[in-house]
Amino acid sequence: MASSVQTLKFFISYSHLDMKYKEKLLTTLKSLELAYSIDVWHDGKILAGGDINREVLKELVCSDIVLLLVTPNFLASWYCMKVELKKSVNRMKKGECIVIPVMFQDCTLDSSLPFYNLNRVPRDGKPICKFKPQLQGCTEATNMIKEMIDKAFPGSRRKSRNSKSKSKELSGRDALFIDLYKEGKLQHIEINQKFISILPGCTKNIIDFNTMMEQALENAVKRFRNEYKNLSGKTVEELEVQELRLFLMDICGYIKKYITDSVGIRVHFRGERKIFCVYGKNSSLIRNRYV
Repeated sequence: MASSVQTLKFFISYSHLDMKYKEKLLTTLKSLELAYSIDVWHDGKILAGGDINREVLKELVCSDIVLLLVTPNFLASWYCMKVELKKSVNRMKKGECIVIPVMFQDCTLDSSLPFYNLNRVPRDGKPICKFKPQLQGCTEATNMIKEMIDKAFPGSRRKSRNSKSKSKELSGRDALFIDLYKEGKLQHIEINQKFISILPGCTKNIIDFNTMMEQALENAVKRFRNEYKNLSGKTVEELEVQELRLFLMDICGYIKKYITDSVGIRVHFRGERKIFCVYGKNSSLIRNRYV
């Protein structure tokens, strides 16, 4: 499949109910930017006041690769199925693009679906939701997409090994930065290609942080309730502060073990006497306390 366009254009078709899946896939697609000149588009890039339907169709008709984020929500979406999918398949039949179904959840797929006979990712169509962590499934899907790129667009969009990183050209408002502690001091670190290149190697250790935090809070609530039965001379307020500290220590431990250790980043956790408001789902541990 030949094209005179230098940049490989991706289009992501998804249901807005699956926004979290789109974000996970975008994270792992970043690794493709190391080897290819790509531009990943989704409707989240439409500016306020923009014509949504016009912008979507404009990007769809010039895309080289269309990624379908397949879930029951996707199959139930009229716009995904009747507009984006239909247009994508018609372009694919003309040889204008390739369409790749990315399986995120178990779905009932019928042979009448336009993408039924297309090769699905991850391998064997195993839904990403069954991977633990899910980012591992996204990484496997991205690796398969890379193989498809090499086959459908042989070498034409690979970055030159001798070319300098474009990150060096970024400056001022074009550059992105993140604040991290390094050697005990808060530093303003640029998110460049070198920074991004370490991310694919640690995806197996990055776990859904929201899930971990909820689990740690549930454990703290259970400990509090057990201790509440046997006060042992302590007041209820003292127990609350104690369990809140243990909860925060759990969160710090998760960050260190699963996220920063694997890439050699040293993180310093510093406590200050501030008010924390902790909300426990379906629990009585809802308090403002000094720690």
